[in-house]
Amino acid sequence: MRDVDLTAVRITDARRVAIGKPGPGLQRLFWSRETDLALALLDDGLKLVYLGFDLARSNFLLQAAFP
Repeated sequence: MRDVDLTAVRITDARRVAIGKPGPGLQRLFWSRETDLALALLDDGLKLVYLGFDLARSNFLLQAAFP
């Protein structure tokens, strides 16, 4: 998500995500000052994206940055 502009994204509320030492394959995709908002895990054929917020309570779906 390098060079993707997320400044227009508005999220009503998000879960607080606490990750100790990130393991191999775990990447922060985007975050706020308070918490990580999206994480990706890429490991041996497994591709997982965790969103710490409800898509329906955000405008992320309406942004060009949405995959």
